[in-house]
Amino acid sequence: MKYRVFFVILLVSYLGLMPPMTEALLNRPVSVKAGRMPSGEVLKVTLGEYRTLVADWMIVRTLFYFGTIFELNDHNVTSRPEYVQMYNNLTQALKLDPYNLDAYYFSQAIFTWDVGKIVEVNRLLDYGMKYRTWDWQLPFWAGFNSAYFLKEYNSAAIYFKKAAELSKNSLFTNLAARYFHESGQDELGILFLDTMMQSAKDKNVRDLYEIRKNALIAISQIKKAAYEYEKKFGNTPKILDNLVESGFLTKIPEDPYGGVFYFDEQGGIQTTSKLTFMGENAMPASAPNAMPTKKGQR
Repeated sequence: MKYRVFFVILLVSYLGLMPPMTEALLNRPVSVKAGRMPSGEVLKVTLGEYRTLVADWMIVRTLFYFGTIFELNDHNVTSRPEYVQMYNNLTQALKLDPYNLDAYYFSQAIFTWDVGKIVEVNRLLDYGMKYRTWDWQLPFWAGFNSAYFLKEYNSAAIYFKKAAELSKNSLFTNLAARYFHESGQDELGILFLDTMMQSAKDKNVRDLYEIRKNALIAISQIKKAAYEYEKKFGNTPKILDNLVESGFLTKIPEDPYGGVFYFDEQGGIQTTSKLTFMGENAMPASAPNAMPTKKGQR
């Protein structure tokens, strides 16, 4: 009888301790480590045919580590994710298997927006392009990083050009042409659009390329006229009418997107349409000389 009483007391005590013990376990500090992976060059030699399997494991382990950190409540985590080590592990894994898309996708999603390692991510993407030669996603991501984060429009144009050629996507073609313009390479943009027009099967797509091409041609004409004006007079023109009045342009070229060309404060050529279709011409306050002063000179 006394053993039964003792057992009941023990059971009640255990049940009474369960809630605080459970809460303590749930709220205990958690320290998760990314771990350091061996050199990819060494593993590639020693693993032989198993290298892709080990690469998959390394990538999954890194993704699992990151997921574990962020599945826990903030007050349970004792440290921030080891981003540097994560990047290193993915780099080593890609040396074993450069075709694994998950590593590139994860790097683009996390290391750009959350960590700001844009140059490092583009370095990985450049590495992947050597192997995934059919994949338009890698140059598209690199082009986005170059344009959006780094403001390197020349590099962006080259990446988008590659993405357009691989995907046959008209959007990427227009982006490439746009950034060729932003980087001052209108002639290269025109040549690129000519090439893409020849391979485009859809008439609507060809028409879009033609519009973009005509816009770049117009900008190129203005640039050449402005160069000749400066060479003759020793100073840059203030407004586009100066080029017409001096005879370097017979008329101000039309923007096929419906905007109006003008010189910005640095002497560069801009348009109120920003090379996109628009309902009505939106006139920026910073471009008072954008309005044509003579009828028909648009």
